[in-house]
Amino acid sequence: MGFHLAVPGIAGYMLLVVFALLRLIALTVCLAGIGLAYALYLTDVEAHMLHVWCVFYVSSLVLIVLITFLAFGDLIFARAPATSR
Repeated sequence: MGFHLAVPGIAGYMLLVVFALLRLIALTVCLAGIGLAYALYLTDVEAHMLHVWCVFYVSSLVLIVLITFLAFGDLIFARAPATSR
């Protein structure tokens, strides 16, 4: 019985959804950055060790890049909280 690499990926995407829905922007950015680093590592393994490309890993890389950019954009351009008068 082995360990499937999809398990931490699925768990990471589920956490990203939860953090984004709860508007926990800093945690979303942090987790997206970790996910991006992991996806880049797996892509490097594919390119330099395995010499094959998996369409699922490449699509996951594209997805996590988009999520990371959107999360950073939300962090940078988030509106200041409204103050009550």
